[in-house]
Amino acid sequence: MKHCSWPSRKQAISTMTARG
Repeated sequence: MKHCSWPSRKQAISTMTARG
């Protein structure tokens, strides 16, 4: 897991929330 893109983190959280 690479943490380079800051906005990617927000999107990742959205995806995780969507997945539940």
